[in-house]
Amino acid sequence: MTEYTIGDITGLLPENSTYKQGDIWIADLGEALGHEQGGTRPVLIVSGTKWNAKSKTPMVCPCTTSLKKGKNYYCVKIKIGNKASYVNGSHVYTLSAKRFKTKVGTISISKRIQIANTIKKLLYVISDSTLNDSGKKKKQKQE
Repeated sequence: MTEYTIGDITGLLPENSTYKQGDIWIADLGEALGHEQGGTRPVLIVSGTKWNAKSKTPMVCPCTTSLKKGKNYYCVKIKIGNKASYVNGSHVYTLSAKRFKTKVGTISISKRIQIANTIKKLLYVISDSTLNDSGKKKKQKQE
């Protein structure tokens, strides 16, 4: 294992770590382009633990401490240590296990379900012509 320091966090790089759904890790997202989140930051693993073990490319959502102004329908409030943080469900990344630095926490099953439901909103596919883009029943025209 190799020692590293990010801000006030010092840890060891994992070599054969288990990446579990609901775990929060410090990870290097690389350089941001456009509206992406980048840099070294906490991320929440949203993909299933079995998938992560098989692929070594967990799917994550970045965490941030600053909620942007405006409507942020896709952010879920969590705590990392004693700090309030937000999981950004609209930025789902697949990361190589080599980008993960150290595990810093885990969230509850209820928060995992809330985040999964947030991501589902983004992936919603309309298969019923009576539904609008947000999945709600279209208003019937009065005759």
